[in-house]
Amino acid sequence: MNVLIADVGGKNAEFVAHALLEYGDRKQLGCKMNRMRIAGESGSIITHLRFGENICSPTVPFGEADGIISFDILEAARTKHFLCPKGILLVNDKKIETGFARGATYPNGLKSEMLQEINGVYFIDGDALAQAEDSLSAAMLGAFTRLLGLDKPTMLEIIVQTSNSNQIAAFERGYLFLK
Repeated sequence: MNVLIADVGGKNAEFVAHALLEYGDRKQLGCKMNRMRIAGESGSIITHLRFGENICSPTVPFGEADGIISFDILEAARTKHFLCPKGILLVNDKKIETGFARGATYPNGLKSEMLQEINGVYFIDGDALAQAEDSLSAAMLGAFTRLLGLDKPTMLEIIVQTSNSNQIAAFERGYLFLK
């Protein structure tokens, strides 16, 4: 299984990557990770996770990601070429304004373009699901867990052990949102 996490700043990517790495360990999948910081401290962060035996490179090749979780619509547009034909792209339908990007204008039509190009694209209002400032990553991870068919009890156990009550509730809301 190949997964990409696309974020701005990296806080959300770190939470999701940690949970997915722990999931891989518990399921004895074997995992390699590579994080790429594109533009300084508040810029793009692309995290590559590869699960399985005999993985030589931690970088997901173009066209081979089974799932991409993107916390920003522009980051989704930047990473969509990594998605395999039957892959899942989960996008927080917001833009993250941080650092030099604050007040920036995003290109028009990103969402409609992805909806036309990708069969497995899902846009969700992650902020509404999170309902707390520190819970966006947990809400998105809940939805991603369901979309990729990951074992919910294992993932929930990881979230319970490493998170606060807001994040646990957000994980559940994200998981149930795509019911």
